Amino acid sequence: TEMQAAIGLAQLDKLPKIVERKQDIFDKYCSELAEFKDSILPVKPRTDCVPVYWFTSFLASTPDMRWKLQVHLEHLRGIQTRTFFTPLHMQPCYRDGKVVDARRCSMDVSPALYECGISLPSSYTLSTKEQDFIIDAVKEFFD
Repeated sequence: TEMQAAIGLAQLDKLPKIVERKQDIFDKYCSELAEFKDSILPVKPRTDCVPVYWFTSFLASTPDMRWKLQVHLEHLRGIQTRTFFTPLHMQPCYRDGKVVDARRCSMDVSPALYECGISLPSSYTLSTKEQDFIIDAVKEFFD
């Protein structure tokens, strides 16, 4: 509707500030958690891309480590995380192979990413204090 379009256009004025804040959040996670690079790596974009960082995502070294980190953050520290989206070919409506022909393409990478991927809180409204709390909880897990 015209009303929704007007609201959407007004929201676009905020976009540069939101994108900048989400970049700052990503950069801080990367710098603060760099010492754990053998256990958890940030998912960085290709150098020819300009990311928006809808999510700030990391890859744990193993699925078990991802699960344990997620339990530590959510159940012991009250920090909500999310796993990566289920790969299309693993979703119920595609699992039978009728839509995606597994014989024609390799689908080895997406399940591995799905099993090890974790996204940390990254809302542009996340305060520095809240992000420090999350970072401290991740460090606590690895120490």
